[in-house]
Amino acid sequence: MAFRGFQPSHAAGAAAPDGARGSVAGLAPGDASLLFDPEGLQLPGTDGLEVTAAFAAAIEALRKIPTSVVDYDRLANDAIVGLLGQSAELHRLADACLAIVSGQLERRSAPELGSAGLARQQGHRTPIQMAKVVGRLPGQDAAKALRGGRLIHDTQIAATPTPDGASPIDPITGAVFAPAQGWLAPVGHALTHGLSLAAAESIQRGLGTPTEGVPEGALLSAARRLVVEAESLDPDLLLERARRARDELDLAGIGLREEERRQKRSLTFVQQKDGMSRLVWLMDPETAAGVGEVFDRVTSPRRGGPRHGAGTAVQHHADRILADARSTEQLASDEFAQLLRIGVDADSSALLGTGAPAVRILTTRPPRQMASQPAGAGDDADAGAGDDADAGADGRASADSGIERIAPAGSTFGPGWLEGQRDPVSPETVARLTCAGSTSEIPVDDSGQPLDVGREQRLFNQKQRIAISARDGGCRSGDVDGNGSCDRPPSWTEVHHVEQWKRDNGRTDIANGILMCKYHHLQLHNQGWEIHRDRATYWLVPPTSVDPKQTPRQMASRSEAMKQLVRFSATDVGAPLPPRHPPFG
Repeated sequence: MAFRGFQPSHAAGAAAPDGARGSVAGLAPGDASLLFDPEGLQLPGTDGLEVTAAFAAAIEALRKIPTSVVDYDRLANDAIVGLLGQSAELHRLADACLAIVSGQLERRSAPELGSAGLARQQGHRTPIQMAKVVGRLPGQDAAKALRGGRLIHDTQIAATPTPDGASPIDPITGAVFAPAQGWLAPVGHALTHGLSLAAAESIQRGLGTPTEGVPEGALLSAARRLVVEAESLDPDLLLERARRARDELDLAGIGLREEERRQKRSLTFVQQKDGMSRLVWLMDPETAAGVGEVFDRVTSPRRGGPRHGAGTAVQHHADRILADARSTEQLASDEFAQLLRIGVDADSSALLGTGAPAVRILTTRPPRQMASQPAGAGDDADAGAGDDADAGADGRASADSGIERIAPAGSTFGPGWLEGQRDPVSPETVARLTCAGSTSEIPVDDSGQPLDVGREQRLFNQKQRIAISARDGGCRSGDVDGNGSCDRPPSWTEVHHVEQWKRDNGRTDIANGILMCKYHHLQLHNQGWEIHRDRATYWLVPPTSVDPKQTPRQMASRSEAMKQLVRFSATDVGAPLPPRHPPFG
């Protein structure tokens, strides 16, 4: 069925323009006489009355769902988990309906219609204002629904067959229709098949727009992959995946986006009417990495950081912070104020522990340099005063993603990741930071496992922690599908023995260590979770109380550099990628 537009309301008794019921596909470019047609409400096999009846029936069915808490108190945990998923599905279906109707509102209120537009007819200045008032929606949600409706409309119009293969005509302007964001067609299609508006926004924001170096076709392919991944990712994780996909496509863009963020930095001092003052500091990732490291020194024992360190000084520092009577926020305020007062001449060990802030950055050599080394070899750079640098590399780029864009000719390094920051920095920034600090190489095997010799002491030493941090990137409690994921950086983690020290006589080797934050480390021991290892791939096995079948869940590394290195190894050396199914029973 050809798409049809809609005829705006006319003055009482006025007749509709001639030809106002013709299909859009039959219009000639520039023919704007056909604007709206009531038949446009039609869906395949339905008419307008059936659409409104379907909405009414759905609402009536939802009203019959019990809302008494007592009814839900009687349900088993498995039932609650199932209802949570079904409730989210209802929310996504309602999202699609809201987007489609909001898209109709926007099109019927197009500026070309003037006072005949729907929103202005109803006494509203804009479609967003009408959506807020009629739908009782926050402005942000109203705008999101209109964008989703626009995307659904563009996708469906672009796919509508027209006579003799002619280009479709925009029903508002009468001009030849061209989708504004054609690379998002898979997203527009998925919005009517269970994709949430929030997920669609994540893909759109993360991928950005085509450039000279990133053609529309490349973004279209990325959008298709992300729509599939969206089935198992929440919108926040999906945004990270989308941004990562963009960075893999556009090495030059990494530097541009890095500079854009740097230009947004600011520090504002605001005096309040109550006599207090507020400091607003918007930091670019590089600045945040250094300031965040100091902030963690001050507060991490209070916020779930490690409970013990490699030496008595670290332990004493953590105990002092835990025993302090001030709130965490007051402690941070006082320590930063003191740090500013005493400046660079201060004895930093008396205030925040030894050493100036250390910024660790992980990177890899470009593939052309790696090809001349043993399979899987890589290096890390770690820049910072008084701290040994380390590196680990790993990536998620597909085998056909094109090695040449990962590191330009003549680069010493590929893109890098500041520890604790999500977005990559350019090879030029990596080179600048490593020039100011020291570097060390961490050899890895072709599965991405850092190599070292066995250690007989109970605790992992600093060099081992550096290598494990490069491989893991933070707490590894979550699986590869994003379930149970944790955002705690390496500085907040403890190293768990996969084969436990006492129970299994486990060794203090890098391969036998894995980063866990305090919360997930305690949960693992107290609830009976287990971790199994196959080379550099780790599997989390739940207790029978959580999963009677104890189905292993592949644990995800949060180190983008290490993922990149593993992908390079698989592409250049022919090594297999980590399995998605456990090699053990």
